Amino acid sequence: MLYRMYVELSKPGSFATVETCLHDLDSPVGQHNLRADAFPDFQPEFYPMALSDDSSLVDLVDVGGAVGGDGLMVSEKVLGILERMKLPPYQPYRVALTHRGRPVTDRYFWLQILALDNYGWIDFGKSQFTLKSHLDPDFDAEGEPVQIGSERELKSIIESKGGDFFIFYRKLTLNSGYARSPFDLFYFDRLGGVRSGYPIVSDRLKAAFESAQVAGYALRELQEVVIDERRS
Repeated sequence: MLYRMYVELSKPGSFATVETCLHDLDSPVGQHNLRADAFPDFQPEFYPMALSDDSSLVDLVDVGGAVGGDGLMVSEKVLGILERMKLPPYQPYRVALTHRGRPVTDRYFWLQILALDNYGWIDFGKSQFTLKSHLDPDFDAEGEPVQIGSERELKSIIESKGGDFFIFYRKLTLNSGYARSPFDLFYFDRLGGVRSGYPIVSDRLKAAFESAQVAGYALRELQEVVIDERRS
């Protein structure tokens, strides 16, 4: 089973969110210059971030749009767990936090996680997709069915329509390319609409988080994602 992982935002005593981050948007080395497709060729400068007063010092922190690229703000405990898992290429950076006007002594890190070129994991013949306009007023609508027969067709749709449409999957079958060497955390870039910004995690990572009593996250079972365990 795979899961969509979210940073907790509402459960009392179990969430942390960045309220302010005073940084120089003109800085060429600022944290906002990090990308989803490559590590920086500079030493990024992370500006201190202030947590909201109602935050708790949990293990995952919602940063809003304070950092560029894909990744997670995690405690040292979570970083240690993730370093034992199979992940895409990643790089941790120490981040200074304040809470209610005081420095946070616990160590937190921004974990930059690079996007994989992983559309090759998809069995398109056993998957179902929809397209939805960004302007659709029905937030819960999945859009209209669209036939996508290959990785090449998916990339073509993203390039031609990705700026105006969300691409969702009603069913996503992962082939033996994934099953032979499964990742414990990964993203499907721009596949899943706004949800594509939240990572997909494995049963193994779920169990590790539960064993370590990690706080500050929520999971949703991805029943629409199927792993084809057959070996070619």
